[in-house]
Amino acid sequence: MERLIVDTDIGTYYDDAFAVLLAANSPEVQLEGVTTCYGDTSLRAEIACKVLEFIGRPEVPVFAGIGDPLGEAEALMFGFEGEGIF
Repeated sequence: MERLIVDTDIGTYYDDAFAVLLAANSPEVQLEGVTTCYGDTSLRAEIACKVLEFIGRPEVPVFAGIGDPLGEAEALMFGFEGEGIF
């Protein structure tokens, strides 16, 4: 069985939520954790936890990463991250 960590900017669009759902429910991988990146990583971590709780996998650890890019660019937030979840 493959071990997997999902690094995600979950919350802006639904694609990352599907990736977490697929990884958490796949018999082919062992989801070791979820990390969040880009922008408000604490909010993104809360969203990831909510998704994992919803599917009965609250034991999967979630860690908020660094929100700012390492280069000169700034993180772009669209302003609807997490809308309808909390």
